[in-house]
Amino acid sequence: MTGNLIRMAHSLAELRWLDTLLAFLVVMSYTGGIALYTIVSQVVTGFVQQRRDDSNLSYKTNEHKETDKAAMTVVVAPMILLLMGSGGLLSLGSGKQIQQNNNSVFGLFLMAVGGGLVNAATMNATGGTVIYACTGHISKIGKALGGQLLMNHTNKEQSLGKDMALSLKVVLSFGAGAVVTVAAW
Repeated sequence: MTGNLIRMAHSLAELRWLDTLLAFLVVMSYTGGIALYTIVSQVVTGFVQQRRDDSNLSYKTNEHKETDKAAMTVVVAPMILLLMGSGGLLSLGSGKQIQQNNNSVFGLFLMAVGGGLVNAATMNATGGTVIYACTGHISKIGKALGGQLLMNHTNKEQSLGKDMALSLKVVLSFGAGAVVTVAAW
């Protein structure tokens, strides 16, 4: 996503509005993939927890946490396959004419959503977020947006809101710096 932000800033500095919009929509599609993962994660975790409660099982063991991760894999993997596969098929044979082929553009957005899902699943599996690049900051923004869409106001989600504000500042500052650099160049 860092590259897409640079592309967007470059297009904006050169007043190429369509290219700017395309890059912006790719970034937003990716962010939507992260938000989608957050929403699906809450739904799946709630479903698994309800099943556990119905069976009078405790959530305290690592075995149950691994079961939750496995349940997420079962739900998210087909979504990723569908998004990436559909996006690839729609973009097939488009080459450099992506702006002239609406199917290609739609395919690009589907693959960006799929990329967001992949990144979120990786963050969940490893327990971390890359924050040294804009991609990590965009991921934090997507995760916080997903929590906000669920109206989930736990302490963890409130902390994510503060992280989102900081990450938004980083992304906007990076983008503004790229616009100024291209304009001055």
